Order: sequence, then structure tokens, then C-alpha cells
Amino acid sequence: MKVEIGNHTNAELLQELKEQRIQLNPFASQLFEDQMIQTKQRGQTLSVLVITPSDLGAPFGATLAELVEHAAQRELEPCPLAVAPYLLLQGILLTKGEYVTLASLPLAKEETYPRGLYLRMRDDGLWLRGYRCDDDFIFSP
Repeated sequence: MKVEIGNHTNAELLQELKEQRIQLNPFASQLFEDQMIQTKQRGQTLSVLVITPSDLGAPFGATLAELVEHAAQRELEPCPLAVAPYLLLQGILLTKGEYVTLASLPLAKEETYPRGLYLRMRDDGLWLRGYRCDDDFIFSP
């Protein structure tokens, strides 16, 4: 799928998410506040592939570093964090309970700092959620 990113400032993007009733958890809000989601650099269109760890060759799950390595073998690379909110605004289809974790590079060495973002459809609507994990966390297949 194609996604256009980089057409909003952080404030504009947050307002658009609010208008679309997309909710953020505190970790996602922190990433915006800390300017980790770079939005207004330049507009660009990216190709995004939604794929499972199993499809990448990790049938029993893998750490984020292992997933990035598996993806690189297929000439895929991690996404900028800005892709996540734009996917939600541009209508990625998620069923209730489904989630998509954005493969992104680590943002900080501290395990207490958010590691990345995921998209989730819950009973109470669409969410843009930040998450934390350590280097040993296994993402399920």
C-alpha cells in the first residue's frame, strides 16, 4: 500500500487525529511531544508492506533486531514513525482486536522510553499507541 507522509506539522497532525477520533495512549503522546515523529520535512509517498514475522521467516516470533534483519534480506527497511499516524488517517483497514506494529529503529537506549508505535482497533475505536519493550522481547509470529 502507498502512504503519503510529511504534509503536516506535529500540531496539525495531532489535530487531524483528534478530528478523526483516533485516540493516543500516553507513550504515543510522549513521542509527539518529544518531536520523535518527524512530520513536516517534505511530502513523500512511501510503499508500506504489512507482513507478519512468520512471513518474514520467523515462524516462532523474533526480536525487533531479528525482524529488521529478516526484512533487510528481503530488501525491506524500517519505517519512519510518521508512517503510523498517516496510515490511520489514510484509512488502513483494521478489524476489531487487530493491531499492526510499525517496524522502526530504536529511539533511545533506555528501556523505559517508548520503542515505537502500533495501530489498533478496539471496541472504543482506533488507537495510535506507543509501546515499550526490551531488546529480548519476542514479537509473536
